[in-house]
Amino acid sequence: PPPPRWQSKPTGLVLALIAAFVLFSACRGGSNPDEIIEIIDGANGSTEIPTITITGVGNYNGPLKLNYAEKITSKTIKTISGTMAANGTVSLPSQPPKGALIVSIQADTNPPIYIGRLIGSSAGISLKLNLASSGNLELRPADSGGIIPIGTYAEFQLINGTLGGSYKQEADLDFMGGAEGLSVPNWEPVGTSASAFTGTFDGDGKQIDRLSIDKSGIDNVGLFGYADNATITGVHIKNGTITGNSYVGGILGRGTGTISFSSNGAEINGVNQVGGIVGGTTNNILFACYNTGDIGGSGDYAGGLAGSFKGEVTACYNKGNITGYRIGGLLGTASSVGASKITASYNTGNLTAGFSQDTAGLAGSSRHYFFDVTACYNTGKVSAASGGYEIASLVYWGNCTPVACYWKEGSANFGNETLEVYDSPSFAEFPTPDTTASSEWGTGDGSGSGKYWKAGTTDGNMLPQLWYE
Repeated sequence: PPPPRWQSKPTGLVLALIAAFVLFSACRGGSNPDEIIEIIDGANGSTEIPTITITGVGNYNGPLKLNYAEKITSKTIKTISGTMAANGTVSLPSQPPKGALIVSIQADTNPPIYIGRLIGSSAGISLKLNLASSGNLELRPADSGGIIPIGTYAEFQLINGTLGGSYKQEADLDFMGGAEGLSVPNWEPVGTSASAFTGTFDGDGKQIDRLSIDKSGIDNVGLFGYADNATITGVHIKNGTITGNSYVGGILGRGTGTISFSSNGAEINGVNQVGGIVGGTTNNILFACYNTGDIGGSGDYAGGLAGSFKGEVTACYNKGNITGYRIGGLLGTASSVGASKITASYNTGNLTAGFSQDTAGLAGSSRHYFFDVTACYNTGKVSAASGGYEIASLVYWGNCTPVACYWKEGSANFGNETLEVYDSPSFAEFPTPDTTASSEWGTGDGSGSGKYWKAGTTDGNMLPQLWYE
């Protein structure tokens, strides 16, 4: 049966009672675990009271504290104390206000379990937690398809204990990084070189706000640190700051596998192999990914998508600005022996190299490697602070012959001298590229080769856009 709804227009004592209590309903065993009693405030035909519904699916019963900030920018933590009963029902005497950030939950005297969920302006949120009898958080059981749900900061961190599982993010999450007063620990990347993430993760298009990782001097840094033949899709890092040594990326520090339909908006800083999506990788696939965060590398190889890369890049773009040495708008270097491909992708971010060597608008240090670049463009400015002349609007030439690729006139320069020496003059310049030169300029829904671009639409600057923009 559908969940019961109580409709009333409370006044006096009734209104006071409703304001003072939040009903939480969740049962284990033969009862319906999704049954929720919802209270509606109809006093003036106004807004619905937001409620926090906590479903306990473990064996814990005892004291429970809900720690929250009244708004996302608040530095002060407030606490509501309640109890979780043996049947999973949670009762609290009051509730946080609309717009509050649920920072953590504490079972008895255990350390905080970080949540990172924001209550909407009118609707509440549903928290489903698997608390062991000790009060420690455990991953929730997988659904009928073998997928484990991830709905809190703490559950995401628990993936480090089961690196071969299949996971799906079920809500927008706030990792609360850099927020004063919240005392949230530094994010620990999922997977290491000793224990790689080998599973699948579906972000389901949900967002991750305020991802903060400060690991100067440490390699393999990102939301995921190290992966081996993993599949990551639908992950969107809205903002944050990520700092590491070598192999530093927004979604993944280092590893192999496929990353698709994902994006990064965090600022990324490191030394070598620094990228918006992945720091460094071999045998990888990037599909429909994009970066808008600024990228900084103090050593070699920084790129809007990847610092060093071997594999296939399709229907991706970068709009973040990049600084470093041997840098590229998409790839710092198309590295490793073997062929790589970049298809239907572009860069509009500006590149500033510490010295003018192996730097280009699409792919940088690539002179020793074979790779294909088809139906791509760059309009970002490529410049260098000092050095010789080895910068280019498209690719640092090497063993690459771009097909039907385009650049903005004068986009590569050193000092006052325009340098296009590694760009064939047969390639057209914006704003009127010949998009009939390759079938990969075809429009469609992204379902296959030649269907990656948006039909009849530009971004206002006469630039082609990908179908999902």
